[in-house]
Amino acid sequence: MNNRLQNGIVRISMKVKPLWTIALFGLLVGCLSPQLTKLLFDYNIESFFAENDSEVDFYIDFKEKFENENNYLLIGIKNNEGVFTKVFLDRIDSLTNQLKSPDKITKVYSPTNLSNFVNVPLVGITQFPIIHLDDQSQFQEDKNRIYASSDFSRSFFSKDTLSVQVLLKVDKYSSPKEGNKILKNIETIIAQYDFDKWHIAGRLRTQQFYISEMRSEMQLFASLTFLILIVSLWIVLKRLKYMLWVLAVLLVALLLTFALIGFLNYPINLMITLLPAILLITGTSGSVHILSKFKEHIATGKNKEYALHETIKEAGVPIFFNALTTAIGFASLWLIPVEPIQKFGLLTAMGIMVTYFTGMLLLPASILQFDRSKTLPKIDKTVRLPILYESILQQSLKVKLATLLFFIIGIWGITNININNFFLDDLHEKSSLRQDLAFFEENFNGIRPFEIVITTKDNEKLESKEVVKEIDILANYLITKYEIKSVSSLSLLIKSVNKTMHGGNSEHFKIPSSKKELNKVIHLIKKRNLETKFIPLIDSSWNSTRISGRSEDWGSTVLSQKNKNLLTFVNKELQHVNVQITGAAYLMDRTNLNITSNLLLGISFAILISSLCVFLLTRSIRLSLISIIPNALPLVFAGMVMWIFGIPFKIGTAMVFTIIYGLAVDDTMHFLYNFQEIKKGTTRIDALKKTYLTVKKPMTHTTIVLSLGFLVFIGSQFTSISTIGVLISSSLIVAILTDFTVLPAFLISKKG
Repeated sequence: MNNRLQNGIVRISMKVKPLWTIALFGLLVGCLSPQLTKLLFDYNIESFFAENDSEVDFYIDFKEKFENENNYLLIGIKNNEGVFTKVFLDRIDSLTNQLKSPDKITKVYSPTNLSNFVNVPLVGITQFPIIHLDDQSQFQEDKNRIYASSDFSRSFFSKDTLSVQVLLKVDKYSSPKEGNKILKNIETIIAQYDFDKWHIAGRLRTQQFYISEMRSEMQLFASLTFLILIVSLWIVLKRLKYMLWVLAVLLVALLLTFALIGFLNYPINLMITLLPAILLITGTSGSVHILSKFKEHIATGKNKEYALHETIKEAGVPIFFNALTTAIGFASLWLIPVEPIQKFGLLTAMGIMVTYFTGMLLLPASILQFDRSKTLPKIDKTVRLPILYESILQQSLKVKLATLLFFIIGIWGITNININNFFLDDLHEKSSLRQDLAFFEENFNGIRPFEIVITTKDNEKLESKEVVKEIDILANYLITKYEIKSVSSLSLLIKSVNKTMHGGNSEHFKIPSSKKELNKVIHLIKKRNLETKFIPLIDSSWNSTRISGRSEDWGSTVLSQKNKNLLTFVNKELQHVNVQITGAAYLMDRTNLNITSNLLLGISFAILISSLCVFLLTRSIRLSLISIIPNALPLVFAGMVMWIFGIPFKIGTAMVFTIIYGLAVDDTMHFLYNFQEIKKGTTRIDALKKTYLTVKKPMTHTTIVLSLGFLVFIGSQFTSISTIGVLISSSLIVAILTDFTVLPAFLISKKG
């Protein structure tokens, strides 16, 4: 098979006239370039939810019955002199009225338009503002009343009385572009008032931040990677024309890949922003190997046609399998049931193969068409083996024992890695969005939405006394034990209305004791549609209700235990209702908690297919099994780094393992392929020595380029991206070290 593959690669690389190949790529670029105009950036947290999950289906049904809890936009405004001043409150009131005008803003809740309801004899239910704007003398009394009750304090007023919160309900918008326009209008209005400090949080703000950063980071990463390649290629190839040919190949491949993405109408998400840099990095390897081999052959005095023919013949097959295994490593991300990661994996795999075929066609064509040099300086082959390498060949048993010890320690460390997720931990400490979210976390009711849905058992009515009492018990548990803040529930609404019907007397802030009184309260709620006044609490058929609130960002580990305690309480204490936890935040935590099993499946798939590729390349089951050992060590190393530095398993970090394996196996395949060829007619030790001298430079050069290329991600505003860069970069250094130490130690055995 290898001979047929070898001959096939030689034919497609050299049998077509160079000008025809160059013209073909020029035509492809010209035809596909218009597809680049279709590229769009998008960020949608719901796309990260696991597929085929019944809880995701439940959440979708929840949004249809109630509303998306992410449709609200929070505006926090600080006044250094305190909230309760005439000038500041007048400005807040003016802002409140002005915020009603932008398109898609359906409701505005502000300290200056909130009211208390009181049942006045002979008059009926009357509402009074919580702040008397027209009477400054009542401000202190208003302040005392607000902070004495949990109705509005911490929801709209900060604990230190220096900040207020304005809540906007945003209607559905058609695209991120329209959403950005809405946000810009809001920011323009707020900026007119010259507040001491103001912050915005919510889905609209998060989406705008992510899309803006994705655009800038994709350009930054690609530019930095390009600069690294220019320097690296100049050092390695030492010829300007060779460097320019490689860069041209990479740019054409990059353009074709993104044109295909535009054609497929895939939006660019956070992960795909890494694609340009990854393709530039990984695509360099094959070109460097080809040109390095070509320089060796032409230095012996061969003409360029024959030198190139021998180069493709020797390097074509391992380069093909390198590209294939790298693509498989990324494609195995499909096994993680998270749409953005799946698309990233498949599109990267596609881009890697596009880059491979572009390089194998366009680079030889460029050499044949434009290279005018007849000879190159002869390569010095008198390089001596390092003492360390000689020692490894002589003491392979010690290397094997050290490898075993490393595996044991590493696997123990990996089993102790936390699976945890915070709202804020993916944002750089100095990022504007993190500062906005931290402001709301510190001053108001937290930033993490909480949602549960309640239905009745045995066809009981939602408004029955027994059900309402249990809803109240549950709401109290959430406030006191779960520590949810700003809770909205049917029972709290009933208690508020009951208090209102009794002239605002706080003693009646309770569930009515008689069924008759409860029915009166329920009747008033339905008559005035109070269940939908602030947020929809009950579905239109009155078959289910929600309890909604916000909490601090405790992390998914703490929240998982709180959820278990909650469900235990429900099963033990409540007999009339069913309770289901839901919401975007909850589902994101579930996705992270389930990531481990999918990760193991993805790594297993990558190892299996990569081992099969090694077998097809070397025709040796033994070598394919041995190849697993040096490439598993970088995975163990990455896991140890995560354990030592407390980096949790989550969506962003889990996928690096399959990527590392797909990249690490490339050099192993080069080593094994050359070893197999050199071993014919010589001893195993001599073959290992010659193999090292043959592959040392190209493997070292490509590893340096790969490591430096991935290291550019460390400057990302998103910690998951910067972590990916550090883990992959450092693991690739470990990978080449294991190829030069561990791999020879296992190949030195007498058998095989």
